[in-house]
Amino acid sequence: MKRQPIKFYIALSTLLPACVIGGGVVLAQSAPAPPALGGTLEQRVAQRKVEQAISLDETDQKRLASRCVVVQGKIRSLNQKVSPAIASRTETYLQIDAKLWIAIGQLKLAGQDTLNLEKQRSELAAQVAAFVDSAGHLTQVLDDIQVMNCQADVTGFMSLIETARIYHIEARAKAEGMRKYVIDDIKTTLGTYASDLRPETDQPEEEIE
Repeated sequence: MKRQPIKFYIALSTLLPACVIGGGVVLAQSAPAPPALGGTLEQRVAQRKVEQAISLDETDQKRLASRCVVVQGKIRSLNQKVSPAIASRTETYLQIDAKLWIAIGQLKLAGQDTLNLEKQRSELAAQVAAFVDSAGHLTQVLDDIQVMNCQADVTGFMSLIETARIYHIEARAKAEGMRKYVIDDIKTTLGTYASDLRPETDQPEEEIE
């Protein structure tokens, strides 16, 4: 069983509002498993306890129990910022998707081969879906952190905190991946189409001698 540094959890109330969930703790090797659909709070907490296998001694238990309610308040404030940010990011990429469909239609009317752009649109759609999935798990864990009885189950509370940290890093990485894909791949492809469709400049007529 892995033992988490107590200082990390004590400092968490400072780290979370800055949206930097981490700080000196070794990351888990893989993302947590999605919880069962329709599961209860108790079932989700139990799952995270098994996954994170956090071990706390009696001293740690007492320290965290005295501070966890304050951390819950910080999480609540964080969630009020995270949820709208996730919704805004998702809406932005859905709008990009809609514009790509329009661009594909217009390019086809212009007689252009749109296969590459269509593949890129599909790839972006898959990336958006993956981001929404990770973000959804993050918000669920943040909700669970806020409503659970943290003093009655400190280990479960810390397991949720660690799970939220992992999902936050995962969602942030996927968001950055989407942005990079749009700039590096999709915009480059659209630029190529624009170049191909640009009217040729008129050549000066040759003088007749």
